[in-house]
Amino acid sequence: MGSTVRFMVIVLGVCLLGASLVFIWYDLQLRPAAITRLGKPGAPIGFTGATHLNAEDLKKTLASADAELDRRYDNADALRLWSRIATWLGIILTSFMTVIAGFYGGRATADGDPGATLEKVLREQQMSKGLIRVAGALIALATLPSLFAQRLESDANYYAASARELHAVYVESEGNLYDPTPEAEQMKAFQRIKQAIRQR
Repeated sequence: MGSTVRFMVIVLGVCLLGASLVFIWYDLQLRPAAITRLGKPGAPIGFTGATHLNAEDLKKTLASADAELDRRYDNADALRLWSRIATWLGIILTSFMTVIAGFYGGRATADGDPGATLEKVLREQQMSKGLIRVAGALIALATLPSLFAQRLESDANYYAASARELHAVYVESEGNLYDPTPEAEQMKAFQRIKQAIRQR
């Protein structure tokens, strides 16, 4: 392969790496970074204890519900952020392999696998076994971020759904905690909130 063609391949590889960095910037700037949080109802304004429930227990339970909502949303946000970081890392590693393969004159394989392209071109260039082993480790490493990203995103969605479920029970039950709701219904609403808090 002529030096001019090789230079063009390298330039294309660098452009691909640059495009990956642009994607990361776009992801950071324009895509929402956090789960949309629904408002916490809490006790009504001016609450004076007009309920058949123990006022102190009710206050503590509602505070626990608020804290549990925050915990679930915080977990969802953290896991989503780590999922995005794993995705970016996978993109950067893939682009890096493409640049190396391009430097040695590699061309994309039919399935578009940059790892296979890199391994093939290094063997064709009769590179040292040590370099080929390093490339093999890089190829293996590049497959991990996408797997981690999928699992982290799945866990983030679980916590987000769990938070929405708790919020729904919270909102539905909160209005039945006070008079003139009958005492039995107040107790049922109170127990539903406590049960929703325990469900992780």
